[in-house]
Amino acid sequence: MRMIRKICSDTKKIIAACLLLMISQMAYSQEYIMGLPDNPVLMDNNPNTEKSMADDIILSLPFFDDFSYDSKYPSQELWCDKEVYVNRDYAYSPISVGVATFDAFDENGVLYSWMYPGTYATADYLTSRPIRLDSIIGTDSRKLSPSDSVYLSFFFQPLKKYKDYSGMFSPNDSLCLEFFSADSANYGWHKVWGTPGFAFESIDTAANKGQHFIEVILPIDEEMYFNKDFQFRFHNVATLTTYDQYPGWQSDAGRWNLDYVYIDYGRTMVDNCYRDVCFVSNAMSFLKDYYAMPNRQFAASNNIYEMMADSICMVISNLDKTYNNVNYSFSVVNAKTGKQIWNYNSGIGNINPYYNPVSEIINGPKYYTPNIFPNVYPTSATDSSSFVINHVISETGLDFKENDTVRFRQDFFNYYAYDNGTPEFAYCLEEMTEAMVCERFKLNVADTLKAVKIYFTSLCGQPTNTYTLAVWNDLYSSPNYRVYQQDFEMYFDSINQSKYYRIVLDEPLVISTDNFPNLAFYVGLIKPRQTPISLGFDLSRNSSSLTFINVDGTWMKSAKEGTVMIRPYIGGDVPPEEEGIGDVSSDNKTLRLYPNPVSNGYVTADLQGAEYDNTLIIYDLCGNVCCRFDNVSSPYKMDVTGLEKGIYIVKSLSGNSTVSVAKMIIVK
Repeated sequence: MRMIRKICSDTKKIIAACLLLMISQMAYSQEYIMGLPDNPVLMDNNPNTEKSMADDIILSLPFFDDFSYDSKYPSQELWCDKEVYVNRDYAYSPISVGVATFDAFDENGVLYSWMYPGTYATADYLTSRPIRLDSIIGTDSRKLSPSDSVYLSFFFQPLKKYKDYSGMFSPNDSLCLEFFSADSANYGWHKVWGTPGFAFESIDTAANKGQHFIEVILPIDEEMYFNKDFQFRFHNVATLTTYDQYPGWQSDAGRWNLDYVYIDYGRTMVDNCYRDVCFVSNAMSFLKDYYAMPNRQFAASNNIYEMMADSICMVISNLDKTYNNVNYSFSVVNAKTGKQIWNYNSGIGNINPYYNPVSEIINGPKYYTPNIFPNVYPTSATDSSSFVINHVISETGLDFKENDTVRFRQDFFNYYAYDNGTPEFAYCLEEMTEAMVCERFKLNVADTLKAVKIYFTSLCGQPTNTYTLAVWNDLYSSPNYRVYQQDFEMYFDSINQSKYYRIVLDEPLVISTDNFPNLAFYVGLIKPRQTPISLGFDLSRNSSSLTFINVDGTWMKSAKEGTVMIRPYIGGDVPPEEEGIGDVSSDNKTLRLYPNPVSNGYVTADLQGAEYDNTLIIYDLCGNVCCRFDNVSSPYKMDVTGLEKGIYIVKSLSGNSTVSVAKMIIVK
C-alpha cells in the first residue's frame, strides 16, 4: 500500500510563497511557460505492447541499462514495471542518449489516481527483475559472496526547468533506492540511499567530472542480499500543489532523470570509468529550419543550400579512463526502397576520455560536425518521400553496444514542422486580454493551405472554448493583413488529451504572390478575452525568431526559446484525423466523454449534431469489442462497471454514417 501523507505546515508556507511569486510573474507576462498536464507520448502508447517476460525470469551479473532503446517503457527483460518514462527529450546532457524519467504520471500518462492536491505520495517505481547474487554464471562460475566486491552505480539529476519557469518545489520531493532481501530474518525492502529534491542549477559540474548528472556508487556487501532473489528498486516522492487552476502546476512535481544503471562484481568505490563510447545527443533533421516540409516545396527551391543545414553536430562521449579508437559514420537510406543514397565516414580516430582520472582533466564529449551536402536528398516530383538517417559508432573491445546507434526519419510530406512532435512544456498567453500567436512560413512555389494541426494541451475543468484560426500575410518579415479567419470550438475534458488537433479550412486558401508577397504567410490563433489557451512547446529547436505574439495591438517576436507546435498542411490530401479525437472544424461534431477518467462505472457519451439513432462501441487496445449500445440518443450514460482498469477506445456511429472516436480511461 502506498501511503499518502499530509503536507506539513512549513511545506504549505513554502508552496504558498511559490504560488504568490508565480502568480505575480504571470500577471505581468504576455506569454509564459507551464508544465504539461499529462504525458501525451504515453497516452498515445499502450504499455501492453512492451515485450512481456515470464514472471519467474532471473538475471545474472552484470546488470546494465542506460535506457538508450526506442521503447517508451523500461525493458521488460530487466525491469518488472512500466511506470517510468523512457525518453530522449527530458534530460540535459545525459550520460548516454536516453534516460528514465520519474514523475507523477502513471504508465498511461495521467496523474496517479491516489495523488491529491495538498499531499505528497510515492509515485513511480522502477523495480529490477530478480538478480542472482548467489553465483557467478559463465566461465568463472562459482559462489558469489560479499567479498567479491559487488557495487551498484547510477547517475541521476532533477529535471531541468524552463529557464524562466521554476515550477513547484517541495522539500518532501525525493528520489530513493531500496534493496530487497529474501532472507527470512530480514525479509522485505530496505532503503539504502535517498536524496531530497533540489534545483538542477545547484549541480556542481566540476565536482561531478564535468557531468550535469550526479553519480552514486554503492556497495552491496550484506550477506542477506546474496541469494538468487535479490532485487533493487528506485521510487520518487512527488508533492501536488493545492493550486489546481492550471493542470501543469499539479503534475510538475517530484521529477528526476535516471541514467546508466550498472551492477557487477570486482568493482571498487572509485570504479567510475566505463568501457563505453556512446552517443549523447539524439539524431537531428538535416533541414536548416524544419523537421519536415512538403516534398513539392523542397523540390521547387531555387537554392537547395537555403533549405539544408550547413552541418550537423553529433555529441559522443568516451566514458572509459583512456582514449579509444572509434569511427563515426552516417548513412541516408530511402525509407521506401531501402536503397542507400548518401554516406559519411569520419575514419578511425582517437577520442579522449570524458574524464581522465589520472590527470583529473575534464575533456568532455567530442563533437563531430560533418558538412551536409545540399544534394543529400534527391529532389523529385512525387507527392512525398521519406529517408532514414542512421548514425553509427564503430569501435572494438568495448562493453556496451546499444547506445552506438541513433536514427532520425526525415519526412517530406505535405506539411511544415518546426517541432519534433513531442512537447516538453505548455505555452500559454495572458488570459485576461484578447491575444494572438502565429508562426511564419515561406513557400518556394504557390500552393494551397488546406488544414492546420495545432498541439493543444489540456485545460482540465474548462468548458468548451471558441478560438479563431487565422492566416496573415507578410510585411517586412512581420504579420500584416489578416487574409483568412475561421472560428472553431475546443472541448477540454478531464482525460487531459494533449495532442495535435486538426482544423480543416472551410475553404482552401491559395498562397500566391497576389495576396502573399514573397509567398510568406503566418498561421496561428486568436483567443478571446478571459479565455485561457495552452499549446504544446518543443525545446528541441528554437523558432522564437519566427514566432509572433500580439497582446496589446502590436506584433512582437516571442521571447520564449523553443517552438510553439503549429503545422500548416500545404496541398495534397487533408491530414487524417488522429485516433481518439474527432475533427475540430466549424461544425465540431466531436464525441465527448465525461467524467473521464471514470471511476464510478458510468460515463456519459455526448455527440453534438447527432442526437438520435447512434451506436456506441467500446474497444480495448487490442481491438476487441467490450461493449455495444445500439439505437441510443445523445447524450447517453454508458454502464462500464464490468470493464477492468485501463484505456479503451469509444466509437460513435451516427445515423448519417458520421464516425467519431475518443479515448476513455477507467481507474479503480
